[in-house]
Amino acid sequence: MFQGSIVWKGIVYSILMTLGKGLVSVIIYFDYFIKWSTSRKPNPPRRTAPTTTRVDPQPTQQTMSKRPPHAIALLVGFAMISRGEIGFLIASLSQSSGTLTLRQRNGSGTISSGEEIFLVIVWAVVICTIAGPIGVGIIVRRLRKADNAARYVGWI
Repeated sequence: MFQGSIVWKGIVYSILMTLGKGLVSVIIYFDYFIKWSTSRKPNPPRRTAPTTTRVDPQPTQQTMSKRPPHAIALLVGFAMISRGEIGFLIASLSQSSGTLTLRQRNGSGTISSGEEIFLVIVWAVVICTIAGPIGVGIIVRRLRKADNAARYVGWI
């Protein structure tokens, strides 16, 4: 498990897993920019009865969250990165069924054994499972500090 080739492949694979799982946070930006772009469009005047008050259903800058979207997006991304325990189950089932063995195209021999591939997967899942909660903890701590500072200043 601690051979150099297995460790560096596991690290590279965990980086790819982190990027793939972190792309989930892009959806938060799409949602924020859609709300932001619709709040900037002027609404056409509506005819209402003189006794009723006008309630505008479109969000405005004042009603939108004051928190920047990247903090929430990072929180969602790191939370997804830490979800890797199912990877252990899938890797062990694949190893026990013999599907982790890679063969050359001509079928003359194996490139990598199932044991080596299993250990690379284990390294990647362990790194992601450890790094994800650390990232979530750092972001939550910073958001909590920002909320406390905003309360003292009177922003919220």
